[in-house]
Amino acid sequence: ASRNQLVADALTQLEIAAKKNDAAEVHANMGAAYIMQQDYAKAYESLNAAMAKGPSNALKTDINTLKGMLEIRMAEYDKAKASLAAGRTDGTALFDRGLAHLLSKDYTAANTFLGDAAKTEAIAADAHYYRAVAAARRNAPADITSNLSEAVKRNNKLKDKALNDLEFVDYANAVNEAVK
Repeated sequence: ASRNQLVADALTQLEIAAKKNDAAEVHANMGAAYIMQQDYAKAYESLNAAMAKGPSNALKTDINTLKGMLEIRMAEYDKAKASLAAGRTDGTALFDRGLAHLLSKDYTAANTFLGDAAKTEAIAADAHYYRAVAAARRNAPADITSNLSEAVKRNNKLKDKALNDLEFVDYANAVNEAVK
């Protein structure tokens, strides 16, 4: 069976489970399944339903992390920052927190959270790249260079992206220094 079919089958089973035991865990799992189907409105609705069922603290943390990710997609950055502050503290969650702050124009906090996220090797390149974006938005060319250098060192594909990214249009010297 394909991944999509497996997710659809899981949702069917979760809907049956919700009728038998309308619990936070069931709604949280439905939310995760809807995210896999890219049905973000239903995912958000399910996660809110899960939160209303009084989940355990551990589950509440996971729900907040997923809600924050969705709130970024919905351009609800202040909500995202609040949800993610009550969410997990792993690298991906820290990356999302940094992104929410970047998009709400809080570049200092964005730099901090993305710096923490950069300690997770799997997302370090992207975290450094978006730290460079935050640096551009706060007019800090040296930070653009250092972060883009780290990003490109970890993922060479980011070199072309940086050279063509309008975020850096006024910082050609900083970018060229980073990608040489």
